[in-house]
Amino acid sequence: MVADLLSKSCYWMGMEEKVEIVLLRECMELFDEVVVLGDRFRQKLGLFPREALREKALAGELFVACESEKLVGYLLFRVSRRHPRRATIIHLCVEPSCRGRGIARALVGELVARTRDLDGIRLSCRRDYEENRLWPRLGFRLLEEKPGRGKDGARLNIWWLGQGSPLLSRAAELIGDVSVVVAMDAMVVFDLDDENEAGTESRALQSDWLREQLWLVVTPELNTEIDRREELQARERSRALAQRFSVLEADRTRFDDARTRLLEVLGQPRDENERSDLRELAWAAAGAAEHFVTRDERLLGLSLEIADAVELSVLRPSALIVALDELARESAYQPRRFEGSRLLVRSVQPKEEGRLVEHYLDFSSGERRAGLCQRLREAFGSEPGSVREVSKEEESLVLYRFVEEEDSLKVPLLRTGRGSLAKTVLRHLLSSVVAGGEGRSIVVTDHASQEVEGALLDTGFLRLDGVWVKPILRYVGPGEGIRPLLAKLPHGAEILARAAEIFDEGRPHALLEFERKLSPAKFEDLDEVPHWILPIQPHWAAQLFDTRLAEQDLFGLPPELGFRLENVYYRSARGSFEAPARVLWYVSRGKGSSYVDTGAIRAMSYLDEVVVGTPKQLFSRFRRLGIYRWKDVLGAAGGGLEGRLMALRFSGTELLPKAIPLREVRARMGKDWTFQGPVRITRDQFFDLYLPTTSP
Repeated sequence: MVADLLSKSCYWMGMEEKVEIVLLRECMELFDEVVVLGDRFRQKLGLFPREALREKALAGELFVACESEKLVGYLLFRVSRRHPRRATIIHLCVEPSCRGRGIARALVGELVARTRDLDGIRLSCRRDYEENRLWPRLGFRLLEEKPGRGKDGARLNIWWLGQGSPLLSRAAELIGDVSVVVAMDAMVVFDLDDENEAGTESRALQSDWLREQLWLVVTPELNTEIDRREELQARERSRALAQRFSVLEADRTRFDDARTRLLEVLGQPRDENERSDLRELAWAAAGAAEHFVTRDERLLGLSLEIADAVELSVLRPSALIVALDELARESAYQPRRFEGSRLLVRSVQPKEEGRLVEHYLDFSSGERRAGLCQRLREAFGSEPGSVREVSKEEESLVLYRFVEEEDSLKVPLLRTGRGSLAKTVLRHLLSSVVAGGEGRSIVVTDHASQEVEGALLDTGFLRLDGVWVKPILRYVGPGEGIRPLLAKLPHGAEILARAAEIFDEGRPHALLEFERKLSPAKFEDLDEVPHWILPIQPHWAAQLFDTRLAEQDLFGLPPELGFRLENVYYRSARGSFEAPARVLWYVSRGKGSSYVDTGAIRAMSYLDEVVVGTPKQLFSRFRRLGIYRWKDVLGAAGGGLEGRLMALRFSGTELLPKAIPLREVRARMGKDWTFQGPVRITRDQFFDLYLPTTSP
């Protein structure tokens, strides 16, 4: 019975009325009722595919409100535990006869209670909806108004309910969702103007809540597909529909190259439909789309092979909606796209001002040309040759200027081009600067676009008033002890003032997050954070994070891969791990390995996420991080498609200045460890091993 399960969260609505809130996955017998309730208000809520809704429910991202075992409302949400760390409300729906009794407040209250480790809760709501009067009463405040991308042009209000430290949550509040560039095949486009049941998942892509997050585009092949439609009315409707979307553009050489590689996967086309499929995929890959949505089962069945061939994620619309956070992250950071890259860094000249303004002006925020022109002229006039640009072939990627000062590195100019490679290059540039900046602050004073803000967050910067700051301190001790060191750095006093409640409340996750912002600092008083020693083969250590080992290879590690923000490591699904955690990496000697200085602990990382699944599930999710090919992941699972595998996503890796040989580990710990598998250690053991490596 539902009543047996609804025991945790109870809200009294009156003398006799009690509404109980529970995760839907604990009472899936109510699933159909949730679907029916949502469908009744589809016009406002937008479509949400049934199977995608089921996956959200099973993932614990759907609450239901029940009264006397009857469904009276539900709240559908998604959670991002990376930057920005927040929950986003997708649907909040209450049975009309039960409105005005506090059920919406109870549902939002449950979400607040269960996401206190996040920085806050965000939602978007059309300005013309009366529900905008509700959000302030539930504690939300209006952040901004944005243009929508729907055919009616309706604008959106963005609402925010903060619940973290202002220092850590300020950026999560302001930064919008990353726009994921999604190419639609003709079938999906035709679904948008049709009422067929099979196309419901395609029409869900137009829902209001997705407008901030998806940039839907079409390929040049769409016109050919439209022309093959038999009825004149259907062709005219489709052409009018196509006008709402941008068309991907790419030069013919890239298209031909993508087509050649796709032929090896798809084989020679057997009919016109398959020829169009091939051309659509080739245009999407050549035009730098990140994802391609289709309902074509043939293409979906070859998604892994297509991804390996042309770096294009092929998935159905419902899968895109479920995996949106992961795909947004994929859009922002794809180190695998570096493979085979040779990047050029050069000084740019004042005569290039026109090109630079055209390429780097932040149109999305309304930045004015005159403002960027003035900033460029100031940069060119300060120090000749100090304005530099990173490019690949003829593609402009990142523009920057660094100014060295005694206690800081100032960054008065920091811009990124368009596309995934530019976003990834920016993150690598920032991470390399951070790695070499110990004992000072890095201060970014340039206007930061949404893409730049995301990169700054990912590399540990804190947003203050008008600037972004990254303090870099080598410190090991109690959290409180970092105060005098931080106070000496530029903007340190301001950071300390805003961080006061982090120390006062002593929440472990907030303290750990603050530690990471001050990396390589380490706080010794995080009692609740798990600590592990993980064994890893030297080959994978060299590929994933250990640049000193990579230098021993014949070809070495490509220099562009030397600073990785995050990685994933696959291992057997035996055992269990908690995240977040600190991890020490024990690099084994490896059978037949020629690496030297192995059989030692060589690095430290933060464990961010642990996911168990089949090889296909995990490879699809973490493919963007590169290094591992499909055959590697399949091999880690013993070659079986249905085998269970564990993916450990980690970041913030720090190579230890001095490796700790196995004999020394045993002597310090008084344990005869062999590290055939992971070993959990105490906080004190972690610092007994880590601290001596940091001393001169």
